[in-house]
Amino acid sequence: MKYSIPLSFIYALLGQKEKALKHMEEIYTNDIYNMFWDQVQNDYLLKDLYNKPEFQTIINKAQAKRAKMRAVVRKMEKQGKIDL
Repeated sequence: MKYSIPLSFIYALLGQKEKALKHMEEIYTNDIYNMFWDQVQNDYLLKDLYNKPEFQTIINKAQAKRAKMRAVVRKMEKQGKIDL
């Protein structure tokens, strides 16, 4: 199965909350980079998922991973390995 955040939106809009959450968890677990993580946490289409603990857990994990990646990039920049 191909995983994507937009497909999770579709599941949520169809009222299939558990399927949407499972799909998002699979995206995170399989380390699929997706530029939509920032959008997900505030997107009106997913408003029915906001209060679900599973949703908050996925968002928190994605934010932590992103912060870690940013720290690595900043460190590389300071070391002169990359020039941004």
